[in-house]
Amino acid sequence: MTQSNTERFNMGTPLPPNQSGNDCTVCWGTGKPFGDGPTPTVIQLRLTSLLPGEFEDLADFQNLLVTHWLTQQVDPCRFEITDRGFLWFVEWAPTATLVAVRDLSSLRFVFVATLPAICQVDMPSDIAGPAGNIAWNGFANITWNPEDL
Repeated sequence: MTQSNTERFNMGTPLPPNQSGNDCTVCWGTGKPFGDGPTPTVIQLRLTSLLPGEFEDLADFQNLLVTHWLTQQVDPCRFEITDRGFLWFVEWAPTATLVAVRDLSSLRFVFVATLPAICQVDMPSDIAGPAGNIAWNGFANITWNPEDL
C-alpha cells in the first residue's frame, strides 16, 4: 500500500527536492511579479477557512486542510498533484491565476479561485455556499522557498 503525499510528509519523510525548474516566464524574470529568481519545481498550497458543504466527508475534509506539495508539470506555469482522489492544481496564465481542487470521483470542485490578475499567491474561493458542494468559502495560499533553489 502506498502512502499519500500528505501522510508521508506528516510522518517526517523529507519533502520533494526543490530545484530550479523550467522558467515560468509569466511570473519569473526581469520585471516580473516574482522577480529574477528561478522557477521552483515544487510549490506549497494550503487551503484555510474552508467550511463543509452538503457533500462533505469528514476524512476527505481533514485532508483538504493540510499543506500539499505540487510539482511543476509540462507547462512550466502549472503545478499539480493527485492525492487521495483529489486533483490539486495552480496555474499562472498570461491573463489570470487559477487555483482548484477537484474530487476526481464526483468531478465536483472543492475549491476554485480565478482572478483576472497574474501571479497571485493568496486567493479567495469562488464557491459561495454549501448547497451541492463538498466545501465552500476559504482561501488558498501558495508559497515556496527560494533558498532551496
